[in-house]
Amino acid sequence: MVLGNYLYNFVLNNWQSFIVNILAYGCATLILLYLLRIPRFKLHLKFIPEKETPAGRSSSALNISAVNKKWWIGYAKEEVNFGLFIPADLVKNKELFWVTTKGLKKTEINAVEKHIFKINGEGYFLYRGIVHNPVYPDSRTLILRISGDFEKNKKTRIYYFFNTPYGRFPRNLKFGKITKTAEDKKLPFSEISIQ
Repeated sequence: MVLGNYLYNFVLNNWQSFIVNILAYGCATLILLYLLRIPRFKLHLKFIPEKETPAGRSSSALNISAVNKKWWIGYAKEEVNFGLFIPADLVKNKELFWVTTKGLKKTEINAVEKHIFKINGEGYFLYRGIVHNPVYPDSRTLILRISGDFEKNKKTRIYYFFNTPYGRFPRNLKFGKITKTAEDKKLPFSEISIQ
């Protein structure tokens, strides 16, 4: 009984500090969870040259993959959206395939009819899409394939951004200013030299 009275009096006299501690720990936990969920991506480009196969000759392809740089955070299918500023010359007379859970699906796109943005004096168009497959922590996920004949010995640069339910990458990107940010060369990019 004495212990019960002591605990009752202790709680009664210190209830304010209990509430303050609970609120402080709760806020710290929410801030930590928020910081952990902020997305961080990279774009990976891989060129696959044409080759002879038993079925015939396969055409060259450029695989574009999203790399999740967070080793503790993954995303479910269709939870990640992306935007790519792709050189208009790169996709001219080529086939584009977006990657789904059921494999590659051809997408119709005509870069000549799209609005062209000038980045570094070169014509780019904005291709937006959704990642249809899960994006696992610290992994690479194929999102788009460009197939056809590529100009050799040319360096290609693709600018990019990503959106998730937990934020966007890059973090300072403001909606309504995406094309201006790209035209000012302030978006992250990946480069590849096609050999």
